[in-house]
Amino acid sequence: MSAVLTNIPLAKVELPACDPYRLLIFDRSGTQVLLSNKGGNPALPAVEIPKFTRVLERITSHARQTWGLTTFLLFSDFTPENSGIVYVALEVWRESARSAELEWHSVNDARGLLPDIEQLNAFDELHSRATQDRSVAGPFSGLGWVYKTLDWVRHASNAVQVVDLLHSSGSDTTCLLRIDLPSKALWYKAVGNGTPRDFTNSVLLANWLPDYLPPLLAADSTLNALLMESGGETTLREKRDFDSWAGVAARLADMQVESISHASEFLNSGCIDLRIPALQSPLTQFFEFMGGLMQQQEKQVPAPLNREEVSQVADAVAHTLVELEQIGLPYVIGHSDFNPGNIPIRGDRSVFVDWEAAHVGNPLLTIEYLIAHFKKNCATLPGQDYMLRQIFWDKWHSIISDSGIRRILDIAPLIAVYASAIAGGSWRDPSRLARHGVPGYLRSLGRLMQRESHAIHQRRSCA
Repeated sequence: MSAVLTNIPLAKVELPACDPYRLLIFDRSGTQVLLSNKGGNPALPAVEIPKFTRVLERITSHARQTWGLTTFLLFSDFTPENSGIVYVALEVWRESARSAELEWHSVNDARGLLPDIEQLNAFDELHSRATQDRSVAGPFSGLGWVYKTLDWVRHASNAVQVVDLLHSSGSDTTCLLRIDLPSKALWYKAVGNGTPRDFTNSVLLANWLPDYLPPLLAADSTLNALLMESGGETTLREKRDFDSWAGVAARLADMQVESISHASEFLNSGCIDLRIPALQSPLTQFFEFMGGLMQQQEKQVPAPLNREEVSQVADAVAHTLVELEQIGLPYVIGHSDFNPGNIPIRGDRSVFVDWEAAHVGNPLLTIEYLIAHFKKNCATLPGQDYMLRQIFWDKWHSIISDSGIRRILDIAPLIAVYASAIAGGSWRDPSRLARHGVPGYLRSLGRLMQRESHAIHQRRSCA
């Protein structure tokens, strides 16, 4: 058993579907706050957010739709010790037809109206953070930070008027902000120093492959921030028709063919290395880990793989990687988080965003990730996944032979699952392995690799 698995607890209880939040909502001056007056009992406004969703986007959308408030986050959340409630501070940017459920109170009056010591302590903590010295806070924290950001946006875009804004996600040092101008929508995205690859990769792609990203208007290297036009009012996530997905497959192929000459520059800039040697290097260690992980499974359905079955999967992956190397496809830029929400669409034109997980590797990886989402999100007809592959690989006929493409179509699903399993690095990280659902997810990938390896064997046995 891999040492990384020692003493990792497996969750045995089901988690509640939603998390409870309470909100401290300031006016621009920071001297007044909104309290809920439901049932005549003043309290910090409450909202429940479904787990595993974008929390801030849910909160700001609820404030807009339920209370008539356009708000933005002031800083990271706060959870009192031994409390199941998360407290969040917001500031009102615009108030329109505010709900009668909420009433403004001065800070001092509000403190005296709160119903319990937990809300009072959370109130004091959040108020202290909101009014602290901005020089010790992050650029996206504290009262009024959004106005400085909007001044930069106006200057960079030559905008005179901001019509609306939506704060989708953020922290003290990161920010995702949609900004509506009279004639178009912009996205401001700052990733801070924690994940600068998204900034670096996006700037490089905007320079070398600009047709496949939304127009880049400005970049701020001090905050690792981008200002881009919206790529479309919808994303592939909202599309269920085959033609939309087929168009994205074709666009992806065009981008990757154009990226061949830039692969080495992308690799040098810090893109994830998923070239064949990088996939081969951890293979033995990964499947030793997988064997131990399977032995930890307590449920018998679905059945865990035994050591011999894991070894057989490892051999199949090793052989397909050798075969892929023999085919000799060039390396390209790829997207390891190619989910439909990262593919804005306007008309019949798609673009690709959120490049933190950009990689350099074989072109089969990204198209297989797209097909996996297609099968999950759409009511597919038999053979449509194969049709998407054909549309994609038809773009490669000038680079690779028909026989090479047929071999790739045969082995691509297995290699893509293996690359996905190792690329995130969770199998090496004890803290991530301790999270609810992560071990089970990795085991599911192991079983999927076994099914794909069996499928290859069956196809070749019948050929």
